[in-house]
Amino acid sequence: NFNLPFNNSYFHNPKNEGLAVAYNYALSVGIKDNYVWLLLLDQDSCLPENYIYNLSNDLSLIKADEKVTAVVSKMAYQGHFFSPSRIIFGGIHRPIDMNITGICPYEVFAVGSCSLLKMSFFHNLGGFNEFFWLDCLDRCIYMTLHRNGGKIFLTDNII
Repeated sequence: NFNLPFNNSYFHNPKNEGLAVAYNYALSVGIKDNYVWLLLLDQDSCLPENYIYNLSNDLSLIKADEKVTAVVSKMAYQGHFFSPSRIIFGGIHRPIDMNITGICPYEVFAVGSCSLLKMSFFHNLGGFNEFFWLDCLDRCIYMTLHRNGGKIFLTDNII
């Protein structure tokens, strides 16, 4: 019983070809319909009631910065933050300081769910890499973002 304050649609692919295929489908529809942002959600995403409102406020803050290509929420489980994170020696993930908000001054990675991505940026790069059918797609997304000069805006939203 939740009404979203924007147009949205649901498309089901019975072939279940993976996340990258689904993201590329949404990207093509969004580009055709002139949308600016693509919000990635998993089937089990549970958002706080003020999530969309806070996201809208965040977008008004970053409107002037064309380099912002992702808006990332902070994620926690049982009081322990796990995303976004930095990758240290050996590929180990360590969560960043959760008090940081705004444009992140260094390279971070986030889980795909609840990532808000700028469509034009990923469209210009040819979309999402379908080699990463499911696993590691989120790491590929953020690696691609960083290698191509994108910036991440960290919100106060906690999921």
